[in-house]
Amino acid sequence: CKNQSETTPTLRPNHPKYSSPHTTFLVVSSSLDQMSWVSQFFDNYGTHLLAVLPFVAAIAYQNRHQLNATIQHNKSDFPEEADLIIGKFDFDTEHLKRAVAEFRRLMNLGLNTKGQLMGMLPTFVTEIPDGTETGTFLALDLGGTNLRVCSVRLKGRGKFDIHQHKTAVPQELQKASSASDLFGFIAEQVGIFIKEYHEGAKTGKSFNMGFTFSFPVEQTAIDRGTLIRWTKGFEVKEAIGKDIVILLQTELDNRNIPVKIVALVNDTVGTLMARSYVAPGDHHRLGCIFGTGTNGAYIEKTNKIRKCAGQFDSDNMIVNMEWGSFDCPLIVLPNTIFDKEVDKNTPNPGKHLFEKRVSGMFLGELFRRALLHLTCYGLFKYQASSTLQKPWGVDTSVLTMISSDPSVSFKLVHEIVLEKLGIHGASDLDLRIVYNVSRAIGRRSARLASIAIAGTFLHCGLSETSGDLDVGIDGSLAEFYPKFEEMTREALREIIGPENEPRIKMGIAKDGSGVGSALCAAAAVKAARHHRTAAPVISE
Repeated sequence: CKNQSETTPTLRPNHPKYSSPHTTFLVVSSSLDQMSWVSQFFDNYGTHLLAVLPFVAAIAYQNRHQLNATIQHNKSDFPEEADLIIGKFDFDTEHLKRAVAEFRRLMNLGLNTKGQLMGMLPTFVTEIPDGTETGTFLALDLGGTNLRVCSVRLKGRGKFDIHQHKTAVPQELQKASSASDLFGFIAEQVGIFIKEYHEGAKTGKSFNMGFTFSFPVEQTAIDRGTLIRWTKGFEVKEAIGKDIVILLQTELDNRNIPVKIVALVNDTVGTLMARSYVAPGDHHRLGCIFGTGTNGAYIEKTNKIRKCAGQFDSDNMIVNMEWGSFDCPLIVLPNTIFDKEVDKNTPNPGKHLFEKRVSGMFLGELFRRALLHLTCYGLFKYQASSTLQKPWGVDTSVLTMISSDPSVSFKLVHEIVLEKLGIHGASDLDLRIVYNVSRAIGRRSARLASIAIAGTFLHCGLSETSGDLDVGIDGSLAEFYPKFEEMTREALREIIGPENEPRIKMGIAKDGSGVGSALCAAAAVKAARHHRTAAPVISE
């Protein structure tokens, strides 16, 4: 196969330089730098070929999986291989049910024992909104590569106004050697926002702020939390094991920025809170993210959080599940060759394996690798564009656009293949296979998402009692990928039965990380007022 990327070797069996009437052999190039001297050896010492054949064989054996993936196959194998690849992304009912059973087991393990990958972390958020909350609060959202500062005015009756400013976090700060570099930058953005939107604020008054920090944190209070590990490409090692609130509050205070962080919030907790504010009611509740990453939070009885027995005054508390790390040993999750390649080329191989099969950060790369594999069977006339050869060169939004094509002729798919993938002259068969691969990857994501939702439904005992599970969802994948909820519900019917699936009520929770963070701040202030320790609320 002629197509290669920076991690894919190439076979060149027919090049005249590497041919001989007496012998046939393969030379491995590209990423196999250790073989670069072999060609020169053959030029100068061809008669001594037998001396190096054992070495060539050893290298070829070590890289046999990569080599097999890049052989140029007969065109007649193409449709069959495409069907095989598409089938690898299927996840049937039996596997779904096994995965749900494992999910429930890990929920209980995380509630009983500290230090589990699926952490089941107490959040110390015990007040759930009922739609009557009022006041103005700041919200800070660090959920990935973008930082957002918001001013949220809660108006009651589930209504709110929001002003916000978004800025990208520079790549160098995502991997800064000093924590103060990253958190100093964040503090400066908060200061800039206050000057722009709250210039008339009373002197000496402090703004209460909720801080949505969408990384694994072990909280010890509603406004205290120690960073467990970074995800989503961040690697500020100095911050690991330190209190995130103290790191940021120190930088705010050093700059005399009048803000007090009163709540540390996971984005899934914010999503649950935002959904509760606009759709109040006596429901079991789950907030979840299906976007760049994935995670969930639900309301648990505190007497079931046995690893923290006796530490809580309240009967109920929101628990941050950290389900992105579900089944890292891969007992029940699918593990195609493309999943393995994607995981191997991330900063944290072997971790967050559920997230790497579900969330938007990784689906585009799965798609790219599947298409690149199929070019070796004749897709795009065996040609791969520079986009297909570039690791992480295809964004998940490309799958969303491709999968939304309603036409029989795949007119939209043709445009996207040309504009986004850089492929000219794609055949009708090419377009149909591109569409079907895209849909297969998206469908698997939705079906895997159902594992977490069904697992929570069953954990809460709802299959044996009355009541509904209200699911607030945030994230671009859930909101924009075609028929994501429909495919998730299809899987839910297979797991919990068609009689129970309608009892799961789903709704998009708009701006969970902003509005939800403000609602957590409101809950923290309400609780703190009883002890007369909170900063005064600025209402405008």
